[in-house]
Amino acid sequence: MESVFSGQQGGVFELFAALIPDMLPSKEASINIQPGEDATRIKVGDFGGLVVTPLRDLEGNIITVWNLPVSLAEETVFAKGTGSSWRDPEMRAWVNGGYAERGDFDWCA
Repeated sequence: MESVFSGQQGGVFELFAALIPDMLPSKEASINIQPGEDATRIKVGDFGGLVVTPLRDLEGNIITVWNLPVSLAEETVFAKGTGSSWRDPEMRAWVNGGYAERGDFDWCA
């Protein structure tokens, strides 16, 4: 995955890699995903976690869009990120400002 995210395999990540001059090596960590109707909670080792709550329209339907040119998923759910943070001694601490997206993806090549 490092070669993909660092842009070595081309594609959209090649553009992103140009914006990240100091790519750090990957770390292994457990990922715990707790899906729910109201929110999905994700914990990544001791580094970070996030809570993704889907946005809904006036009738209570989840707001979904398809085939966004800037999305990695075919179907994207717009959401609010709350309690999301990332802390690693080699990186600056990060806390989400509120925007999130949710989408299914497949790790298979």
